[in-house]
Amino acid sequence: MLNSLSQTQLQWLGAAVLVLIVLLIVGIVWYRRSRHYLKRFDKTLKTHALGCYREIFIPDGVDGHIWVDCLIATDTGIWILDIRDYEGDIFAAENIDEWTQLRQGKSLKFNNPLQQNALRETAANLLIKNIPVRSLVVFGEQSRFPKNRPSGVVMMSELQGVLTNAAYSRLDSNLMNDAWQALENTILENQQQRVA
Repeated sequence: MLNSLSQTQLQWLGAAVLVLIVLLIVGIVWYRRSRHYLKRFDKTLKTHALGCYREIFIPDGVDGHIWVDCLIATDTGIWILDIRDYEGDIFAAENIDEWTQLRQGKSLKFNNPLQQNALRETAANLLIKNIPVRSLVVFGEQSRFPKNRPSGVVMMSELQGVLTNAAYSRLDSNLMNDAWQALENTILENQQQRVA
């Protein structure tokens, strides 16, 4: 069959095979990086979380819902984590509406996740009484903040230290368990309503 192809067709076929090989290598590298990132995150959660929900909607208090990447219970309260596995330089400030990711010479804008987390905290506080609710934006190790890293933003490698920070008061375990149970009931009820 290859004998019936012209020289030009063989060159195009060779180029196509080469492109497929490069795409396969890039895909494997990306997959391994993302798996490593998720394994580290899972290990941190298994070690320090009393309970965890990922990729859920919670009621926002005004007849709507708000997306939460990760909602966890620890012995210091409830944490809302916004996970950002971005690569490149991140230019950010607490009080600006858009942040910028600079990657391979390209500039990409995205909404300030701290503002989004403030809305998530408000929604969670409506569901949980007498338990502290805190939020963090967690960036992967492929991100860099060359100028300023705003308060409320941590790197994945720092997450464990933040969750176990001795500055946060430990809560009564019964109080924490009751609050988490009530929150779980709301989450499950909300999920059933969204499916129905």
